[in-house]
Amino acid sequence: MLECRELTFAYEEGTRVLRGLSARFPPGAVTAVIGPNGAGKSTLLRLLLGVRSPQGGEALLHGTRTDRIAAGRRATQIAYLSQRPTLAEDLSVRGVIRLGRFARPHETGLVGRVLHECGLVALADRPYASLSAGQQQRVSLARALAQLQGPDIAPETQCLLADEPCAAMDPAAVLETVAQFRAQARTGRAVVLVLHDLSIAARVADRALVLDARGEAVIESSVEDALAPGPLRRAFGVPFRILRDARGGETALTAVLPVERIGPRESGA
Repeated sequence: MLECRELTFAYEEGTRVLRGLSARFPPGAVTAVIGPNGAGKSTLLRLLLGVRSPQGGEALLHGTRTDRIAAGRRATQIAYLSQRPTLAEDLSVRGVIRLGRFARPHETGLVGRVLHECGLVALADRPYASLSAGQQQRVSLARALAQLQGPDIAPETQCLLADEPCAAMDPAAVLETVAQFRAQARTGRAVVLVLHDLSIAARVADRALVLDARGEAVIESSVEDALAPGPLRRAFGVPFRILRDARGGETALTAVLPVERIGPRESGA
C-alpha cells in the first residue's frame, strides 16, 4: 500500500503547499490527483516517490518511509513520469527506454517488447530531443514500464506515478495512454496520476483525491463521488457541469466542464 499520513510540506517559510494531508493509493486502482494550480499535486508525487522529505508526517510504501528506501531498491518498486522530463539530447528513443533498466540487469528483448507495446517501434532510433512533447511523454511512459518489468517482484507491490502524462498529446495518443494506465492497474500496480483534464480523469480513474488551493483534501473517494459539482466547486471556486452517457442500461461519467467563463470574452474570439 502506498499512502501518506498527515503530510506537510513547504518550500520556504510561509509558502506551505501541503497541510496535514492523509490519503491512500491502493494497488490495482488508478487514482487521479486533482486540484488548482499551486495545490501541491506535483509536490505530493515527489514526496510519495521519496525524492523529497516532508516537514511533517510521512509518505509510506508497505509501511516504510519512501525517503528512507535505498534508491536502487526504490527504483524497482516505484516508477515516475515527470511533467517536463529532461534528458541528454543525443539519446535515442531506445536509449531512453534502456535508462529504465539501470537498477537491474538488462533482459534480452525487454526493450523491444516495450517499444512494441507502446507503439514506438518506428521511432526507436530517432533522437529523443527531435520528438514532439506528446511523443516524448509516450517515450517516458515506455521507460517507466521498462523500469517495473521483471520476474523477481510482484506487480501488486509496485507503483506508477505520473505528472500530467497526457499533456500535449493528440486525442488518439491520449486514448492509447489511458489504456496503458488501465492495463497497469489490472496487473495489480497502484497508479497515481496528476491530471488537469477532468474528463480524462473521469475516463481513466477509479478513485480521485481532490485538493484545494491550500493543499488540503476536499475529498478522497470514488471518481464518481469526487468529480461532482460540490467537491469541484470547493476545490476550484467555479461551478461545474457533469455529463453522463447512458448506454445499455448503464450510466457513465463522460465529461466534467466548468460552466462559467472567467472574465469577458474578447471580440472575435
